[in-house]
Amino acid sequence: MKSYVLGQAWKFGWETTKQRFWFFSKILLIMLALMAVPQILNALTDKGGSLEKYGLLVGGINLIMIVVQTTVGLGFLKIILKIGDNQPVSLGELLPWKFFWPAFLSKFIIQLALFIPLGVLGFALAIGLIAFGAAGAGGLEALTGLGIIAVPVFLLVNVFYAFYLSLRFILTDYFIVDQGLSAINALKASSAATKGLRWSLLWTSFALGCINILGVL
Repeated sequence: MKSYVLGQAWKFGWETTKQRFWFFSKILLIMLALMAVPQILNALTDKGGSLEKYGLLVGGINLIMIVVQTTVGLGFLKIILKIGDNQPVSLGELLPWKFFWPAFLSKFIIQLALFIPLGVLGFALAIGLIAFGAAGAGGLEALTGLGIIAVPVFLLVNVFYAFYLSLRFILTDYFIVDQGLSAINALKASSAATKGLRWSLLWTSFALGCINILGVL
């Protein structure tokens, strides 16, 4: 079933790209230009030694470019979804400003969901190690050994928890641009839609990542 889904997605993507090659080329050029603007600006100010003089201006422009790039990414997602539904699309749809704040808020909530539990766990681990050392249980060697075990385990928990959240909320932006949901409702919808499918989504993401790497090579 997985290979069938991936095969169908690959075929659809390939055929759609061929049919709309110049349209997607224009979008790619727009995205590359948006990515280049901050780099060019930073290079010019660094070269002229005027970064300190215009630092605030450069920072403001970079912030604006991040907002624009994020909005364009959401617009591109909206265009892809409309193409999948055989609806007409245009380059003017690359700037759906109304989706920026729900998408921004949803990502902020995800970051809180990631860092607050891990921060509490890390703090508890640090306190436990300090208390263990202060108690003198087993001496310095025992404390070092416990730390050698605890720290890698904590890092693995970080990685797996981050993967879990990313897969659970992977469809959040889709629900925002496709159904116009708020940040909270989009997170809930993504969580419900991915329930029971997260291993399949992990495999699909891995396969798409490999395709992207091959494309770069």
